[in-house]
Amino acid sequence: MKRYVRQLQPGQRFTLLRTGVKYRFIRREHHTPSGTRHVVVRDDPYITSTDGHTESTLHHACHVWLETT
Repeated sequence: MKRYVRQLQPGQRFTLLRTGVKYRFIRREHHTPSGTRHVVVRDDPYITSTDGHTESTLHHACHVWLETT
């Protein structure tokens, strides 16, 4: 199901349509200097960072494909 990042709920898995990379939505941060941040992590079992995942942010209007499980 095609959606935008701003429509996701914490814990939902999705694919970013622009790149095909799989992510998991973590949280929204409302009180930041730049406004609301949408925090995600790569949904990849082979990530080799020290904490097991690396958080990043996506723009609220990015098109995503919601994974249905």
